[in-house]
Amino acid sequence: MPEISPYQYFLNCKIERAKSLIEKNKDIYSAVADCGFVDLAHLNRHFKSVYGTTAFGYRSHIH
Repeated sequence: MPEISPYQYFLNCKIERAKSLIEKNKDIYSAVADCGFVDLAHLNRHFKSVYGTTAFGYRSHIH
């Protein structure tokens, strides 16, 4: 397993938390605020790098 920086670990935790909130049918914009992202584009950029889709794409896939 490659080592990651403390910042990347922190960011991954935020993304995982946002994913969990989205899975619980929470509003995506609330997940943005609750997880400390600047805006939806900021969340989507990092969410897509980890999961291969945007937050809205992920939500529509699971619901």
